Formats: sequence, structure tokens, C-alpha cells
Amino acid sequence: MLTFDVQIWGIRKRPDRAAAYQLRWRVGVQPFSKSYKIKAQADGRRSERGDEVAERFGQAPREHR
Repeated sequence: MLTFDVQIWGIRKRPDRAAAYQLRWRVGVQPFSKSYKIKAQADGRRSERGDEVAERFGQAPREHR
């Protein structure tokens, strides 16, 4: 099922990890996260808006094929 009910929580810095920046969001009631090596990658991903998101995968349909 596709939805626009997405909330970006933010970017969390985890200095003890190789991929130190974690982007966190929710789709419906399901939380998701993805880690990035540099903050600019996480910030670029956070700025993508307006896509319908698959509730099951937490990503736009073009990304989980």
C-alpha cells in the first residue's frame, strides 16, 4: 500500500560507527532508518519529499524493486 503519511525525525550522529549519520523516519506507524558515511548524504536523502512511500518498505516504489 502506498501512502504520503511520512514523518522525518531527523539525522542522528553516531561517532562510534563507520556510517556515522543515521536518518530516521516513519511511514504510518512503522519506524525506519538508514545510515550514511557523511552528513551530506543523509541530508540529501532527507530533502527528498513528495513521493508516495510503500508502508512495507519505507521507500518510494522505484527504490525497492
